[in-house]
Amino acid sequence: MKVSDTLNVQVDNGGALVSVVQTRGHARMAFIGASCNASALPGSNHIKSVSIAPKKGNKAVVALYIYHEVNKQSQSTRQFFVLYWQGEKLVVDLDTEFVPGSERLCQLDNENHILVTTRGQRFVAVFPHCLGKEHTNKWKQEFIDKGCRLVEPETLCRYIVGDISFEDLEAVATMDRRFLCERENAKLAVELSKTVEALTVSQTAEKKFCLELKKCEQARVTNSWALAEKTKEVTEAQKRYRELDSLVNDIACCLYNVGDEIRSFFGFLPVVKLVKIRKLIDRYRSAK
Repeated sequence: MKVSDTLNVQVDNGGALVSVVQTRGHARMAFIGASCNASALPGSNHIKSVSIAPKKGNKAVVALYIYHEVNKQSQSTRQFFVLYWQGEKLVVDLDTEFVPGSERLCQLDNENHILVTTRGQRFVAVFPHCLGKEHTNKWKQEFIDKGCRLVEPETLCRYIVGDISFEDLEAVATMDRRFLCERENAKLAVELSKTVEALTVSQTAEKKFCLELKKCEQARVTNSWALAEKTKEVTEAQKRYRELDSLVNDIACCLYNVGDEIRSFFGFLPVVKLVKIRKLIDRYRSAK
């Protein structure tokens, strides 16, 4: 089926009204984009008609998606078609698909995105996703990851028809850079948030560690004092033990009247032993 069998065209006063042929089945179209003024916004879906008005003397290109259903059999097509002037007359050729130059290759994919390859670069105009902005942004991200640059549909259509130069196209192809910057900024914000969170956790752990270290230091000082006291007590106890041991030894010498310092001529007498033992005990007490 020809495109002209599914679309009606009315030309008047330098403009063209393109509408789908109404049948018993379902018929609709989507306006993907155009290089000239149009009544519908690029990405308009499920519309019945669109008005197009190219400047007098200028050739224009329009990208449409057409869906037609007859007798429960559906057909769909998407293509670029051309509008041009023959003197004062505007001509709309629906059955002759636009053929770009070798330096401005273009196509429409299955999702109605406009793709253009030129001078080793790829440009794309993303068609809005029916499920909303989130899915559209996902498409954009996928194209950016593949090295494509995002451009408005009108800009790409104007480029492939020859209205603007490559330099003009490159100058306005900033959406991808902005989108990429936003993505990078979002990533940096997430990383910064994670870093701040990690730093906060680290600082909390550091404060906790310092507090524990301070407690350990206080405990060490306390234990050191306690150890010094205990060491002093042990030293005193050892000294007392040695003194008592010496006293016991001297008392034993008195009892047996032996030893160079204890032994005497009358040392065997109980009275002498008792006196000597008392002197030893008094000396021990005075030493304390």
